Order: sequence, then structure tokens, then C-alpha cells
Amino acid sequence: RARSSDGMLDLLSSVHTAEEKVSVLRQLAMLTPRSIAMETQAEAVRRDARFADAMETLDLSTLPGQKVVDFAWAAAILRADTPRVDEIADSLESHAPSLPIVAAAEAVWALDVLFSRAASEQEACSKSAAASATQAHVLRARALRAPWRVHVGACSGAADCAAVRAELRDVLKRDVIESGSALPSAKQVVEARETAWLSEVGAPFRYSGKEMVGGVFTPSVGKLHAAVEASVGRSYDSVLVNVYPDGESAMRFHADPGQGEEWGYSTCVVSLGDTRLFTFRKTEAKAERCTVAVREGDVLEMYADCQQQWQHSVRKEAQPDHAVPRVSLVFKRTLQYEKQRLEDGERPDWNEALSR
Repeated sequence: RARSSDGMLDLLSSVHTAEEKVSVLRQLAMLTPRSIAMETQAEAVRRDARFADAMETLDLSTLPGQKVVDFAWAAAILRADTPRVDEIADSLESHAPSLPIVAAAEAVWALDVLFSRAASEQEACSKSAAASATQAHVLRARALRAPWRVHVGACSGAADCAAVRAELRDVLKRDVIESGSALPSAKQVVEARETAWLSEVGAPFRYSGKEMVGGVFTPSVGKLHAAVEASVGRSYDSVLVNVYPDGESAMRFHADPGQGEEWGYSTCVVSLGDTRLFTFRKTEAKAERCTVAVREGDVLEMYADCQQQWQHSVRKEAQPDHAVPRVSLVFKRTLQYEKQRLEDGERPDWNEALSR
């Protein structure tokens, strides 16, 4: 019934049930621009009395589990400063056993965002971002069955988008690639993004009919790698750098090539610059989806059978003409290096997945 954030705010004040209001809030979150260049518009939504009233007065105890997830998700996407974060966590925990895995994964991401904002906005908040991990044990255990997780803000301050682009300006480029599944007869297109490949072990990287020869990690990339290792407890020897210049440049659903053959099962994606929506879908059940927003400094970790059982995409931005560049650094490691790390005592996510 509404195709803009203003229209959704009008609709929010006209629907009557709590479940209807949550449905409107989720769609409002989808329609409101997330780009840092459009922060004024997003702030106007957060300050709107209709939005504030819904966030403050909705009775979570009357909602089914999925609607509580949607409420938390909308608050996290819109970066709402809500004093109800502890209440939201308790409500989600009560529903955790019956939530689908993708819903649990969205809920944990949303809680981490909300707790992080509470910690940064309030000097005397009841829970810090670090303390949030002590809440919702059942929910978090259920979310771990999804082979990915977001480490919110794990690389914040390690390096910025401009520094990475400046250090790689001589190697970042758009290549002609083969698009489609009928290789080698697929259509040739120019990539919508610039790419560069770095590998401390000199490993090449191949996808879509092209092969990239690796350079060494630059200073900024090295700092980001150190921050990733400190956050997730894993080390990587290679990285694919992608520059998305605007909100139109995106990535369709795909699985990363070569996992279990040339490359290990663990991958970490560092996001710098603008905010984008990142969606997972089950390869054999495409309606089974999980969507999160990756922001400056976030680390998205994919592991276990993620590339075999799931596809992922980077979505186009709402009002793409106003979006600013985003850089993603996809840290990977050769299969040989991963095996060595596991032998040296690294936590074996892949083996844990096989035993589940």
C-alpha cells in the first residue's frame, strides 16, 4: 500500500494490530535509505512521532516469535536508539526454540547492533555490546546452526575506505568476465565493480572466466587482517578487494568458488564505507532467507558448509544515486593453510558442522 518511507509512516498510524504495525516497520526499514550520504533522511524517520510511538508502545508479549524478530530487525536496520533492548532480548529468548534458523540468525545480528548502539549512545547503559553476548543463550545457540555470523564493528578504526583504495589505486580495475552458467559460451560483460587480488602466498584466484595474480598485503589491508584475526580467531593468507562505486553496483546471488578444493571453508568479509544489505538464501529452498545490514567496520564470517548449502548477495541500495562507495575485503585462505591452522589447534568449525 505504500512505496516510500513517508507512505509507510502514514500507514503505520492507520493500522491497528501489533502484528500489522510490525509488518509496516519491517517494510519501512527496507524503504528508508541506509547510505551514510542519506543519514538526514534516516534521522527524520527515527525522529518521527509515529515511528517513535510504535517503537515505544508495541506490546511484545502479544507477538509471535517471527514478529518479535521483525521488530528487532527493523530497529537495527534503522539504527533506532531504544531503551527496550533488554526487553527485546528476553522476548526473543522466550521464542528461540521455535524460531527458524534464519530468523534466529537475524535476531542475533539485530540484538548485537542494538546493544552496540546502546553502549555507544549511553554512558550508563544496562548492557554493553560485549555484555550482550551473555544474554539470549538459547537464541545464540540456535543461530550458530547457520554457517555465518556478523561481528558488529569488529574492524572499526583499523583502516578506512579511502586508505585502502589509495594504496590499491594502481591494481584496482574492472575486468571483462563471463556471465551465466553455460561457460565457456556465456555472455561477456564488464564487471560492475573494481577488484584487486592480494595473496601472501602468491596463490592465483579464478572466477567467471578470469584469473587474478596476487600482490602482497598493503599496510591498511594488513591492519584489517590483524583486526579480523583478533575478532574471529582465524588467520588468512589471501584477500579479494571489491569496490562498489555506488548504490547500483551490487552482487547477485552466488556461492564463492573453490571451497574445499583450492580454498578453505572459512571466509571473512570486512565492510568499509557505505552500508549495504547482505542476504543469504538456501540453495535448495530459496524462500529460506536471512538479511542483515553490513556497515563500516563489520566483519561477516562464513564457514562450514555455507558455500555448499547457501548463496549470498549484496543488494542494490534504496535511492542508489545518493549512495557512496563501499569496499569489501573478502579474506580467504588456501586449503593447505587452513589444514595447517587446524593442526595447530585452531577451532575446527567445519568438523563441528559435520558432527551436528
